[in-house]
Amino acid sequence: MLFVEITEWWDEYIIKKQLSPHFFYYPAKMMLEKGFDVIILSKGAKLSKVPFAYNYEGLRIIKFPATFRINQSMNVDFINHFTKYLIKYLTRMCRECTLVHMHSLLFIENIIAFLILRKYKIPLVFTSHYIHWPELYTNIVKKLGSHLINKCLKFGEYELSRFHVFTRFQANLYARYINSENLVIIPHGIDPNIFKNQNEDYLEKIRDKYNLKELNILCVANFMELKGQHILIDALKLIVEKAPHLKNRLSLVLVGRVFTKQQRDYLYENIIQRIAKYDLYNVVKVIIDPPREDLLYLYLSSDIFALPSKIEAMPLVLLEAMAAGLPIIATNIPPISEIAPNNEVSLLCERKAQAFADRILELIWNEKLRKKLGQKGRERVHREYNLNAVKNKLWNLYRELLKLE
Repeated sequence: MLFVEITEWWDEYIIKKQLSPHFFYYPAKMMLEKGFDVIILSKGAKLSKVPFAYNYEGLRIIKFPATFRINQSMNVDFINHFTKYLIKYLTRMCRECTLVHMHSLLFIENIIAFLILRKYKIPLVFTSHYIHWPELYTNIVKKLGSHLINKCLKFGEYELSRFHVFTRFQANLYARYINSENLVIIPHGIDPNIFKNQNEDYLEKIRDKYNLKELNILCVANFMELKGQHILIDALKLIVEKAPHLKNRLSLVLVGRVFTKQQRDYLYENIIQRIAKYDLYNVVKVIIDPPREDLLYLYLSSDIFALPSKIEAMPLVLLEAMAAGLPIIATNIPPISEIAPNNEVSLLCERKAQAFADRILELIWNEKLRKKLGQKGRERVHREYNLNAVKNKLWNLYRELLKLE
């Protein structure tokens, strides 16, 4: 039996460095353990003229030629190469394929894959990793664009297909465009015990290595405007102005990766220059792509987790922060408020520097509240987002489509 997974990217370097597996990784490994042959079809990291294939941990990886993505838009090379090979390989595999799990591509690529799988009546699970929410935009072009992308999901709706979403918010959004009976909610999952058995010596080493202070605010996110790290720096400036003595007690730790020129520009213009402008060199720590073990202990060395995102689908870092027992301060937007309920495991607020500054100060002054939110978050991860339970739900979905007993 052949299980095919189609993803926008596949990078072993990133997979190995993540604390928790990305959602496209553990379905493939699970199906391999169930006795399926597994093939991953993915976009290549660099422009090339032909696909290349290799094996990784028992999985067969086939990467198609593609250019870098800039501003989440596509160019001519991208369409000519990736789409051509997607059609060729997917059509060939449909003759022996048992099940396909497809993750969000560009909407034209989604439509092409939908039509091929529909023609050959291949069972399909489609996971939406993005939220195209028309109400988020004031720009009429972006509003209509997000509406069009959602409408295109209709091409993938047939008897043997299911649409997988991470949250109730996503389900309610996509129910406007497709039959709600075809929507399945399965959240991200992590190993809730990932932060157990900590090494106190290594913990102290990390605190020294990154020059952490008495109180540490952690943000883990790729450096980009949508994640809003600049808002935290502005908030820190307000905090130091209001309580100058905290400047020697407080650290803001920004951890993330940089993939594109746009992200590099954001890092320099909105992060580095802000730190210099506000004279926060000794307060803000910028850590780019740290080793996996360091990231784990940065969570354990922190007191508060902050995430000022503009939009999210299902941020894995929130689950990791809760598993580490950290209270969360984040933007009050639907997916986050569902994952980390306000006043239960988090303090949610507007996406403004003053709002984040007020929430951070509230937790700094109230250690009892910090511990309460952190403990509730840890309990919630164990109860709602345990990776083993998530895998079981996913396997039950596959069994339903495959009509297995």
